[in-house]
This record gives sequence, C-alpha cells and structure tokens, in this order.
Amino acid sequence: MNPYPQPASYKIRRILKGWDHDACWYPEKAAIGMQMAPSVAVYFAIDLSGSMHYVGGNGRSRLDNMKTALNAALDQLGQSIASGTAVDIMLAGFGDAPDHRQTLLRRNCTAQGIAELKSWVAARQALYGTYFPAGTMDMPSFYAAGPSNAVRVAFFMTDGEPDPPSATLAQAARADVDQVAHLRCYGINIDLANTTYTDMVHNVPGTTSAVVLGGDATTMVGLIRSAIFTGVLAMNVAHVLYYANTNAEMGREPLDGIDAASFRAGADWYHSQGFGICTCFDPAAESADAFSTRIQRLGGCSVSRDRTDGKLHLDIANGIYTLEALPILTDDAILEWREHPSVFDNAVNSVSVTYFDPDQKTDITTPPVQDLALIQAYGVIHQTIDYPEIPTAPLALRIAARELRASVTPLRTFELKTTRAAYALRPNQYVRLQCPKRGIADMVCIVGSTQSGSLKSGAITLLLTQDIYRLPVSFSVEMAASRGAAPAQPPLPITSQHVFEAPYIELVRSLSSRDLSALSADASYLLAVAQDPATSRNYTLQVDAGTGEYRVAGDGQWCPCARIVAGDVTRIATEFSLTDPYRLDQVAIGSAALWGSEIVRVDRITPVGRQLRITLGRGCGDTVAAIHAAGECIWFYEDNAAADLTEYVKGETVNVALLTNTGSAQLSLADAAALPLTFVGRAARPYPPGNVTIAAADWPEAVSGEFVVMWAHRARLTQADQLVDDRMGSVTLPRNQRYGLRFTDSRGVLLIEHTRMGADSATVSLNTTGQVTMELWSIDNGGTSLHTHRHAFVYTPTDPPPQDSTISAADAMPVFEGVIVDGGNLDG
Repeated sequence: MNPYPQPASYKIRRILKGWDHDACWYPEKAAIGMQMAPSVAVYFAIDLSGSMHYVGGNGRSRLDNMKTALNAALDQLGQSIASGTAVDIMLAGFGDAPDHRQTLLRRNCTAQGIAELKSWVAARQALYGTYFPAGTMDMPSFYAAGPSNAVRVAFFMTDGEPDPPSATLAQAARADVDQVAHLRCYGINIDLANTTYTDMVHNVPGTTSAVVLGGDATTMVGLIRSAIFTGVLAMNVAHVLYYANTNAEMGREPLDGIDAASFRAGADWYHSQGFGICTCFDPAAESADAFSTRIQRLGGCSVSRDRTDGKLHLDIANGIYTLEALPILTDDAILEWREHPSVFDNAVNSVSVTYFDPDQKTDITTPPVQDLALIQAYGVIHQTIDYPEIPTAPLALRIAARELRASVTPLRTFELKTTRAAYALRPNQYVRLQCPKRGIADMVCIVGSTQSGSLKSGAITLLLTQDIYRLPVSFSVEMAASRGAAPAQPPLPITSQHVFEAPYIELVRSLSSRDLSALSADASYLLAVAQDPATSRNYTLQVDAGTGEYRVAGDGQWCPCARIVAGDVTRIATEFSLTDPYRLDQVAIGSAALWGSEIVRVDRITPVGRQLRITLGRGCGDTVAAIHAAGECIWFYEDNAAADLTEYVKGETVNVALLTNTGSAQLSLADAAALPLTFVGRAARPYPPGNVTIAAADWPEAVSGEFVVMWAHRARLTQADQLVDDRMGSVTLPRNQRYGLRFTDSRGVLLIEHTRMGADSATVSLNTTGQVTMELWSIDNGGTSLHTHRHAFVYTPTDPPPQDSTISAADAMPVFEGVIVDGGNLDG
C-alpha cells in the first residue's frame, strides 16, 4: 500500500488491483456494493414444491435455508429503507398448475412492512409442484404499477426442474419476464446442477443461473444482495485481512500458510452481510500488525495460527456453527475455574458510531442506538466509537447495535485453566461447556483468548464468554431434581459402528517423527467410529484386552458417514451416489474415509439433481481398490475416530464396546455389542502395488496367450501421510521390497508363483484353459502387504499351449547391512 501520508479524506480502494502479481484473491467476492438506488422494486419467486423439505448439508431443510436467506435479504432492504430508499417488494410462492401461488405485496415498504413480509415467509410450507409460470405471472403487473424510475430486480429460486412439459413451461415463465422493460431476473438453483430450464428464466446478459447448496444460506443471501446493492464499492473485510497477511510489503505470509477454506467462508459471510470497508495503511502511523488488529476489531473476528496445521485461520464471532460439531470441554478437562459475573451499573447503554462518507468526504456520527431499560435504571452512559473504515450509515448503525448488544447482554465469562484437551482452540471459535459439577449442563461459549502452557506447567489458559448469538441453547443445571419432571431420554445401543486397526498413515499424522521411529514392528493401535443412534452426546470407548474386564480408553465423537447406493464391481469407478447422509457438512475435501476395508480419499461431494454425488480416490494407503456391495457404509473417519492410545502387539485380540452417552446417563455395558479385533501389525507392513493392469487392460474378463502384468510401486515410508490413490504413478521402490505373483486354476490348484520380483512388470504364460485367479502382493523383510490384488478371468493359452506355466520378471536385489552373503537364494 502507498507508504506516503494522505489527506484524511483519502481512502485506498485497492480491491481488484494492486495485489501481488496483480492477482486478486477470490475476486468475485472482493468488492461489495454498499448502497441502493433511490427507488427499487424487488420481486422474489420462491419454489414451494415438496422437495424443498429435503435436508441440506447443514442439517436444515432447503426451505428453511431459503427462508434464512430471504429474511437476511429483507433485513438489509429494511436498513436501506431506514436510510431513505423507496422499496417495493413482492413475494410469490409458486406451486401447482395453472395458477396455484401465494403472494404478498408491500408498496413503498416500511419497517412494519418488512416485519409482515418476514412473518409471511416464516409461515410458508412446501407442499406443491414446480409450475414455473405460477412464480412469474404477477411480474408484469407488479412492475407496471410501481415507479417508472425504479431499479427493477427479480429472483427466481427453485430446487427442481419444472413440471412437464419442462421447456414449454420455462419458456412461458420467460415470456412474463420479457414483458417487463429493464428487468434483471436472476435464476438461483438450490441443490440442482442442471440450469437448463432456470437459464430460460434468467435474463442477465453474460451470466447464467447460480447453483447453491441447499444448506448454504450465506451464498444465497450474498447473491441476492450483490444484485440489489451497488453504489459505493467497498472491500470485503476478509480480503483486507488476506491482503494484509500475504502482501509482500506487509504480512509476507506464504500462501501455503493461509487456511484458504476459513478465509473463503469468511469472505462469503462478509459479502452476504454487506460488510465492506474503505481503509488505508500508512506504515508511518501504524505497523502491519496494528493495521490487522484494527480491522479484526471492526470485523468482529480474529486471525490466528492454528496449533495443529500451522496455518493462519480467520474466525468470526457471528454465531454461525453446527452445535453437534463443536468441541466439548467437560469437568475432567478443567483444572482451575473462575467466573466473572456481568454488572450493569457502569455498562455502556447508548452507542453511536462515527464513520467516513467517501462521497461527501466527511465524518458523520450516527444517532445513538440505546437500551432504554438500562437508561431508565442507571441513566445514559454513552459511547461514541470511531470506525472511519465504515463508508455508509446502514452499516454504521448495524455496528453500533452490535457494540451495544455486547455491552448490555447479561453474559457469563469464565477464566479457565485446562488440560491439553483445549490446545487446538483459537480466538473466536465456539466451544461447548458441559460441566454439571459447576451447574452447567450445556452452554455454548466463544473463545476470547488462549495461552499455551509453560515448561513448568502444560495447562492451557482460556477466557470464554457465553455466546450472545445463541443464548437459547444455554441452560443451567437444577441441582435439586424437580417433581414431575419428564424422564430423560435413555441411552440407546449403537447400531452402526466399526472398529479397525490404525493404518500407518494415521500414525504418521498423530505421532512425532521421534515417537514414530521408536515403534516396534509389532506395535498396533485401535480406532473406532460410530453413528449416533438417536440424539446422544457422544460415546465412550471401552476395551477388554483378554482379561474379561473392560477398561475406559476414551470418549469419541459421532463420525460422519453415508451409504454408497450402487456399490462397485469394477474397482476403477470413482464417482458414486450417496444415501443416508449423516453430518456430511463436517467432511473435508482431501480427507481419508473408510469404505468397507478400503481407504479412499474424498475428492468432491456435490448435489446432482436430488442426489448427493461423491468422487473418491480409490485404494489409498495400505489398501487396494476393492469390489463393494450396494449400500455399503463409508466412514469419513479422519479427525472423527476415537483412538485407544494403548500399544497392542501383533497377534493380540481384544473386544471393544462403544457405550452411548446422553446428558444424564451412559448405556449399560451389557447392552453394548462386543466388537472383536485381532491386531496384525498393520502399520509396519509394506504397501501393496497400485495401478495394476493385465494384458494392458483394467481387470479384463478374458485373456489369451502370453500377457504382461504391470503395476506401480508404493512405498509406505515415502508416502507418509499422503493419500496416494490406486491409479497414481509409481513411488520409489523401497529397498528390500519385492513382489509376489501367483496364479491358480478354477479348483484352487497352484499353476505358478514368483515371490522374488523386483521390477514393475512380469510376462506370464499359462499351461491351462478356463478360469484362473491372479494374486499380486508386496513382500519385505517384515512380512507381506495386508491387502492383495485378486482377479479372476477366463484364460485361453497359445496354440499349441506351453509345456509349463512361466512368469518372467527381473529378480529383486537384496540389500544386506554388515553381512557378506556367499551363495544361497532369496526366498519369499
């Protein structure tokens, strides 16, 4: 940014230009329009078909998310109305043919009109069809009766294709749109990738209908707002902070050191809220850190480095979270507890904000936003806060209301010292307190500050404040039971659960390199995953290591999961349809999942029509791409598996029980299924080869004559925590690793076997006719790979057939340390 002093009225609008390499990060959300035209007419056509009841990724229905987006848009229209904009609004919920619709119109809308529109939205139900013309037939009359100079904007929001004949109905809806001069009609598809028919209604040149997830209300309101608000262009708060931390002249943080997902989510939220600012950086007046702190204070957010991935994360105190996904602090994790009560005798109860209007080039102070009840009790205690970065009155009033709310809301603040259970928390993250010993059953708090432990004490110091956005979810424990209280929900047995031995890839992620290298070849660890059978809190992992008595190994959180509809018999398919989705909003792209016994990499989850589709990288880690039955469960276990930290050894067998925990009880051990697991020393075994072809084909049904089997090398230590899938190319062959290749006939009789191969191919000729089974695996000095490639095919030999079955391949070259070998063979 410009290092030279500028006049007080000078604002830097470095939005799309001036970035390093002239490449603006996330340019579509960088600039935010802050003002509306003097007169605006807005029409919302909203789909009320039955499929709007489908649940989105955030656990709420498409209809509920659309209502959230509409209400947010109506609130922002209301703020412009308060600033003098004349606004006409019509809502049209469309359903069945020929004209089944529900409408509400407010001309020259007032604050009361906004409240009435929001009440109407809240009462809508999804019960009808998808008859497009019912949503547009009122457009011509709505705009014709309004001011001729009004900016005309419409939104057509649907989650489905129109009723048949689809093209005819979409064209009929477009005909209504075309009757209105100067109308910009935006199509918005909810969970529907096919925009063919919505594009027929959408008429904004150079653009197509937007596609948003049904669980993404933030994006929906952002689309609506960006079409209505233009005027002063301000810079997204998230973009300002991204710039300040990565620019070569300021933060100098490498792009790999930024958590792009959190910044992108923050940018979406600020954009949807119309939270844009105009600011400047003068290095003679403040440091880059001071500049970033100033913007964080205004944005109600924090930028801090995560202790688990080392990246800078953007966390916003906006009350947006999934309750079930929040980390939980219990009495067991708290070492010291201090509570600071709220007092109001000196609390600020009247707030004004001074902002800078870039058009008038002057400072303006908003009227005070006040809490009349506290003023009556204690008198006026006023505060004027300077936020020169704010460019418009509506945003300044919203910030004043935010500051007042933080001051006058009765909150509980806690200063805690905890075990390392809280080491990963960042400022402005949300956390749940479940501390019955201290009278708190379940309270959502926001992290104010964190301080790591010292050399003398590893305790973490936290400052937590009760969440002011979600107060209804907080409640206190009645220490004395009340008479007549309804009985609590009993814990139910878990019906969907799985235990498995931790693969090497998980040990690399969990252990330091020093601890990892110290593990014996037999060392084995236990992981467990489970789905909530009802509305339970979590589960407790108990293990019987052969003594007949179970010990508590830890607690686990419920694991996201789904079922893959059609399964797979090809072993090369990567895209599948999902059913029975559970907590999929918690699944990170690029993370590991367990499909049967196959480790896969999650590359994409997208709605296609009314289905969820997932794209996977197959056969990762120590597994191979396998055949799967229809409806088999896929567990998204990364960061969601419970771990037993006890080190077991190869050959040991344990029984595992997962006990459901509710807020007041735990499932009896007698009611939990016993899950047996025998350890096989999985973490030390070599990885099987990948990318196997037979006669230059992927798993052929028939092969004839002499043929070549080819594969790609895999290396456990080299791959470390990387999810290398089955179809990727070779990794360097580890020393002393070789391959075994075996063929058997239809009766299981051995035809030929070679266990000393050191290359990535073998030439095969078989002395048999009919079905044969091929097996390919890896071998090293510690044993064989856990998984083996197996494939059956029909074989026809050459004419005439060979006298013997043969496998021709380069032999492995053994590496012996400190030993002179004189003769002898290397056996498998």
